[in-house]
Amino acid sequence: MKFDTLTYSKELIEAGEKREIAEVHALALKNMVDNELVTQGYFDTRLKELTNDLVIKLGGLIVSGIAVLAILIKLL
Repeated sequence: MKFDTLTYSKELIEAGEKREIAEVHALALKNMVDNELVTQGYFDTRLKELTNDLVIKLGGLIVSGIAVLAILIKLL
């Protein structure tokens, strides 16, 4: 997401805000947007990585469960 600081500060100035305040406010908001929002591509990549990790962990849990069950069957 692109944030246009120039347009935003101009809108603040047209609304009656002092230029210095408008520029500082625009830069602060841009920093927040840049640091807090993620792109769709990044989100999709992370979701895929986490899904793969979960599948691997669940697969390991199932294999462990089957091994424990096989051992219990042999002992009984």
